[in-house]
Amino acid sequence: FNGASKLTTVNLGAKVKKIKDYAFVNTAVKSLYIPKNVSTIGEYAFGFNTTDNKIYKKASGFKAYYAKNTSAADSVVKYCSNNSISKTAVKLSMNSTSLKAGDVQTVNTTAGIVKSWVSDKKTVAAVKNGKLTAVKKGTAKITAKLSDGAVITAKVTVKTNPKLEKSSVTVNKGKTVSVKIIGKVKGINNSYTNTDIAKITSAKNATTIKVKGLKKGSTTLKVKVNTVQLNLKVKVQ
Repeated sequence: FNGASKLTTVNLGAKVKKIKDYAFVNTAVKSLYIPKNVSTIGEYAFGFNTTDNKIYKKASGFKAYYAKNTSAADSVVKYCSNNSISKTAVKLSMNSTSLKAGDVQTVNTTAGIVKSWVSDKKTVAAVKNGKLTAVKKGTAKITAKLSDGAVITAKVTVKTNPKLEKSSVTVNKGKTVSVKIIGKVKGINNSYTNTDIAKITSAKNATTIKVKGLKKGSTTLKVKVNTVQLNLKVKVQ
C-alpha cells in the first residue's frame, strides 16, 4: 500500500504474522491495531506520510496499538522508538468503574475489533455490545475478547441507590414527622420540591428529613438525594 495516500483505516486479520518493509509508507493511516500473532514489523512500515503537496515527513502522530500479550510488542516498541512514533497497549475506556443499580454506561476499546463481551457476574453487572448495565449491589469483572483472541478486563462495582425508609407518611396539620434516608450517600446534597399541603424543612446535608403538615389533604413531595429522585406520599389530617 506504499503510496496509497487516501488510505486512512486498516484492520489487520487475526492471522497476520508479518508487516513488511515500507508496507504502508505515504498513506493517511494514523493508527493501527497490531494483532497478537504479528511477530515482525518491517523497516518504516508506517514511517512516513505525505501532505497534499507530496512533501514527505515523519508520521510523528501515528499510534500503534497492541495487546499486552502480543508477541510483536518488542518489535512495536523498537519500531516506534526509531521513528518517534507513539505507541500504547489496547485497553478499555475504563480500568474500573463505580455505578449505581440501574445505571447504563458505554464501554469502548481504544483499538481492535471486539468479538464478544462477558461478565463473570451477570446478576451484578451485565454487558452486551459495549453497553454495561448495573443490576444490583456487588462487584463483577467484564471481559472484552478481541477478534485475534486478545482479552481486556475491567472491574465494576455496583452500589445501591439511596431510598426512604417509608414511601408514605401521615402527619397532623402543623406537626412534623421524620423519615430517614437509607443507604450510604457520598457528598450528600439534598434538594426538595414542596407543595402547599406539606413541606420538608430539613437542611441540605440531612440524612433524616422532616416533613411538616401545612393543611389537610394528600400530596407527593420530591426528595432529590444527589442525582437520585425519591418520592414521598404525604397525607395531612
